[in-house]
Parts: sequence; structure tokens; C-alpha cells
Amino acid sequence: MTAVVANELSCHFGDIPAVDLASFRVDQGEFVAVEGPSGSGKSTLLNLIGGLEAPTSGSVLVDGVEIAALGESDRAAFRRTHVGMVFQLYDLLPTLNAWQNVAVPALIQGNRLRTQRSRAQELLARVGLSERAEHRPAELSGGEQQRVAIARALMNDPKLILADEPTGALDSVTGDEILELMRSLCADGQTVIMVTHAARAAAHADRSLQMVDGSVVVPELID
Repeated sequence: MTAVVANELSCHFGDIPAVDLASFRVDQGEFVAVEGPSGSGKSTLLNLIGGLEAPTSGSVLVDGVEIAALGESDRAAFRRTHVGMVFQLYDLLPTLNAWQNVAVPALIQGNRLRTQRSRAQELLARVGLSERAEHRPAELSGGEQQRVAIARALMNDPKLILADEPTGALDSVTGDEILELMRSLCADGQTVIMVTHAARAAAHADRSLQMVDGSVVVPELID
């Protein structure tokens, strides 16, 4: 089953092509790294897949849905239910404890906090943080905060996880633990697409897409 298909996908900011005619496919359950130096278009590509940016031309299908055909509000609704996002700097809310941070995506969907505690705690257990559920971000290490962020990305049971430099702020040992955790998500049926500039991080993925100046080098053929 195919999770993501991009066909000649482009995104220009004025005359600058941030992503230029990118074509590739990612299958369900794959862990794919998008590698390249700073400014090569990696994060913009991730934003296009997640519907945070609209393409200038070309197409990107996520779970069979053409993202470019959706309006801004529909893209946001699709992202909330189909896509989980993991960022380099965690973006946890400092006044909430770990399980409350995990529950935030469900609250955005209109659910009450108290009804989501069990689900949030199950996800914290999945990422190895059962005993830290009541701790606020300031009381957690960087690796623990990133585990909370991964649990949060799973809250609405998305099929696709998009991770933007998820180990960039971590030491190498903790980073490897986070990457192996992300690999385990694929074993459970999720698809992970991760942006990174580090070959060490990309080595944990099933395969890599290389980006240079907005283009995917040697684009893969689309069936």
C-alpha cells in the first residue's frame, strides 16, 4: 500500500524554487529519510506533504488524497487526523504535564481533557515514559521531551509521521534511542518520513531520498 506519492512537486517562493519537480513514492510502513544540506528544500518538502504549504505545481497524494486540491481549512482538518508531526525542539506546552501535552491533538478535535487521560498514558507507556506522566517539560530531559512529542504525534492514530530533524538537539546516544523508537512505529504499521542533514540519523531509515537545491537527486519512477 502506498502512503505518499509526489509527482513533479514544486514550491516556489517568488523566483526561488524551494522544491523543484520532486517525484518519489513512500510505501505504508516505511521509514524514509530525506537528506541534504541546509537550504536544500528538505523542510519545505515535509511541509508540502503535511499540508502546511501549498505547492506551486505538481501533486502530492497522502493516503490517496490530493493535498493540493484541499483548501487551507480542509488541509488542516486532514492533517489533524492523518498526520502526526515531530519537531526538533519538541514544542511542548510548559504549563502542562506529559500526559496533558500528549492529549493536546485530541483537545483540538474537541474532546475533553479528562476523557483522554487513559489514551495519553497508554501512548506514554508505548514510548517508555509511564513513570513520567505527571512531570512537566522542565522536569524532563531532552530525550524524554522528544518521546512525549512522539507520543503526542500518535494521539489521533495517524498513518503518517513527519519528523523534522527530531534528533538535532539531542546527544548521539539519546538520538539513536529516539530513532530506534521511530523504527518501531513502522513495525506497528505507521509510516515515517524524517528530514535530516546527518548521515548517522539517516542510517536508521529503510532508505533515503537525497535533496540538492530543491530537487530529489535521481527521482524514483512512479508506477
